[in-house]
Amino acid sequence: MPIAQSLYPMLKYDLDTYTPKKYLIENDTKHTPYAATSLRSFLKRGVANAKIKKEVPPPTLRHSYVTHLLVMVTDISSIRA
Repeated sequence: MPIAQSLYPMLKYDLDTYTPKKYLIENDTKHTPYAATSLRSFLKRGVANAKIKKEVPPPTLRHSYVTHLLVMVTDISSIRA
């Protein structure tokens, strides 16, 4: 799935700094993917910081991203669920 060009420097920094072993974003000590509870906690803090009053479950991120791709006239065949 395509990502914004502006994310490349941040991803490179993370890869160089944290040197993940198996996953792009992983637990630093066990080298396992983050738990779903960690993602929910991170999302909850972001929603609170943005002062969003509605509940935002994790699938909303994926739906928002796909909507953004469609608005940007991305070829529908390149967007896979």
